[in-house]
Amino acid sequence: MELHGWAAPGYDDSGWENAGVVSAPGGALRSQMIDPIRVTGTLKPVSVTEPKPGMFIVDMGQNMVGWCRLHVNGSRRNAGLPAARRNAEGGRHSVP
Repeated sequence: MELHGWAAPGYDDSGWENAGVVSAPGGALRSQMIDPIRVTGTLKPVSVTEPKPGMFIVDMGQNMVGWCRLHVNGSRRNAGLPAARRNAEGGRHSVP
C-alpha cells in the first residue's frame, strides 16, 4: 500500500520509523554464470485496433520480455499531444 504523496517535496515523514541496522548476509558474492543478455529479435505487431478514437491496442501476438521502441507519425496539428504505453498480458486489458 503506497502512501499518497510520499515522494513529493514537503511530505511529512515524521511518523516513519528509522531504518534498522542488520547483519550482513553470509556467503561469497559470485557472478552468475549465464550468457549475456542480448537482443535476439525484433517483433512487429500482428494487429492494431482502435477501440476508441485516438486509442490503439497493438497486439504483438505473443507474451515477451524486452524493450519497446515506439515510432509515432502524425500531422503537425497533433504535434505535442501525449502518447502513453501500457503493457497487458493475454488480452487482459481494460479500455478506460
